[in-house]
Amino acid sequence: MIPLFDALAPIVLRWLNAHIEDDVKIDDFLPILQFPSNLLHIEHGVTTFGKAFLASFEITKEGLCYVDEIHLGSEINLGNLCTIMPGARLSPKIIVGSLTLVTRRTVCDEFNGVLLGIPARQMPFLVAKNTSVVNGIPASDSSSFHSLLLNCLNFFICKCLFITLYSSLPFVAAPFIHASLYCAVSYCFDSFRKKRTLLTFSEVINLPQRFLLTLKSDFHVFVGPYLSGTQFLVFLFRALGAQIGSDVILPDIMCLSDPHLLTIGDHVRLNMGAYIVVRHDSVTLFV
Repeated sequence: MIPLFDALAPIVLRWLNAHIEDDVKIDDFLPILQFPSNLLHIEHGVTTFGKAFLASFEITKEGLCYVDEIHLGSEINLGNLCTIMPGARLSPKIIVGSLTLVTRRTVCDEFNGVLLGIPARQMPFLVAKNTSVVNGIPASDSSSFHSLLLNCLNFFICKCLFITLYSSLPFVAAPFIHASLYCAVSYCFDSFRKKRTLLTFSEVINLPQRFLLTLKSDFHVFVGPYLSGTQFLVFLFRALGAQIGSDVILPDIMCLSDPHLLTIGDHVRLNMGAYIVVRHDSVTLFV
């Protein structure tokens, strides 16, 4: 697993024959990897955020399968859960909003423009030209081998802990111990974030947090699906600090980003694919 915004992701894409320039930051690597790499062109300074998806093909109204290149100009930002369809060409310095669909017919010629909607439309406002983003990830490839070794070591240690836990404890007790470990890891990860009011990319993916994120990811993959839609998931989020009322159904373990800052009233239902992302100090949901 390649960590978020790791310098190794662009290197892997270049090895797969994608045209990737320097200073490219990729949050979720798998959705980008599903697109044919030889048809991908990304210029320098591009950043993709959570679950930004590059569609590998498009079915036309005539029932034909359409495949084409995707070209992302320099200093583009792709928001959470946006979708870029084949044939899309984006001008430099464009921000694509969350849940936005960009097709080959999308036109945005303005620098510092913003695209929103399904399908995407250019908004009647621009991002300030003096806005700058400072990140701490080195653009050079010199640390790629070191990063690869750390990722492999991190993966090996986490999987050894997981196998040892479930092989040495009774099958009934192991998930409860694993859930307790998950809560402890979540509290440690939150304590790391509370120490900084402003984080750079290099601080987000430092070695201790990378290890904790891998431990959490193992719990999401191996235990999370069995908790989806059950009251055990509600109990877990309460243990993480969420204030959740009675008769609440949550779809999966990824639906809440910061449980300790969240309050949910009684009789609340979240459908599959719903996500609550906390901004500022807290979020409260009531029916």
